[in-house]
Amino acid sequence: MNTTIVAIATPPGNGGVGIIRLSGKDALKIVSELVTIHQENMKNEKPPITPLKPPCPPLLNLKPRHATYAKIETPEFSDTVILLYFQAPNSFTGEDIVEIHAHGGWFLLQKLLEHLLTLGASIAQPGEFSRRAFLNGKFNLTQAESIIDTITAESESELRAASTTHQIAFKNKLIEMESSLLDTLARISAALDYPEHDMEQTTLDNIQPQINNVKTLINSLVSTVNQGKLVSNGVQIAIIGRPNVGKSSLFNRLVGCDRSIVADVAGTTRDVVSETVLYKGFKFIFNDTAGIRNADGVEGLGIERTKKLINQVDIVIVVYDKEPDSEIMCLAEMAIPVSRKDVAIISERLKEEIYKRIIGKNIVTNGLVVTNARHANELRLAHQALDDVCGSIMTNQTLDIVASDIQTALQHVGNISGTRASDAVLDSVFSRFCVGK
Repeated sequence: MNTTIVAIATPPGNGGVGIIRLSGKDALKIVSELVTIHQENMKNEKPPITPLKPPCPPLLNLKPRHATYAKIETPEFSDTVILLYFQAPNSFTGEDIVEIHAHGGWFLLQKLLEHLLTLGASIAQPGEFSRRAFLNGKFNLTQAESIIDTITAESESELRAASTTHQIAFKNKLIEMESSLLDTLARISAALDYPEHDMEQTTLDNIQPQINNVKTLINSLVSTVNQGKLVSNGVQIAIIGRPNVGKSSLFNRLVGCDRSIVADVAGTTRDVVSETVLYKGFKFIFNDTAGIRNADGVEGLGIERTKKLINQVDIVIVVYDKEPDSEIMCLAEMAIPVSRKDVAIISERLKEEIYKRIIGKNIVTNGLVVTNARHANELRLAHQALDDVCGSIMTNQTLDIVASDIQTALQHVGNISGTRASDAVLDSVFSRFCVGK
């Protein structure tokens, strides 16, 4: 981390303001070579005495955490900007950070970035600012991941799951697990260091309750994974039925726009049409499908996709003409029948019925929920390692074998918190971040 990195921190496109962020020991020095403090900031200060040919521009005298009006001077263009200086270690990354708030023209920002690179900065990789913050102890790995979850959140439930309160609760559980596992290893190490005291059986008896307690903690988290999928992925809903029974009409009413083509001709919908709406803070993904009948060609392919989708969604709405079709109702475990004559009036009540059946029965309001698939996988692997520990204890395996299994469990827990995460794990996590974050 000896280099000073730079990136555009605002999205591509033109806007009122565009931000370029630098982080590293030379951030202030590099910016000092590009900008001059506007005279309005200097009116109460004496002008500095500078030599006729200074070897390099003097460092800007920026007050940390205060906005400073300045001017960019390059051979190609000039611009007025606002500078923000965050002095190490009191910054997001723990390093010196300078932010340049310029006018938000994308071409202007690109040219400014090019000049900063010629002055010694290095282009930042995706997530490199956050990675430096993690490596400098500003937060643990789960808290780092919550940043990207916050940025990409598309519903209130996702924002709650990525909240600071949620992450602190998760962090505390990880700390409790790691502390307990480290204590068991310390007990085993002591017994191995003093074999003459014959403490092997006593040690195994003493660590068994700790192992069981960690397994219980892991189980409590793994049990929320299905809830977490609903929070992060949303509720998937398929609208199915025979051709021309009003599926697309219901779909359009549910999503609030004419998303699917409605016609009197049977077989109009030949592929899955999807749209997301928010309801009570959760994402509902409605899927309009091809009518189910015997058909071939393009329509037949659409029907096959319908049947495949039925097994992948959380709930199915079966639209029928005169009476529910038992053959189609049997295709789904959880189905809500809707009569064609009720399509025009039921859409207001249907979302609430879905909410009660799926969210009401599965989500604990404000509870700690695991929404990250990587976390869920590491927790399962840690639990498997602890099962091996219990098996080794029951079969009277040696302490070094028991210790090896505990180390494996500790590694998986550490892969979540970041205390023992490999470079490969860190690369995987921070590659999800955008450049500039």
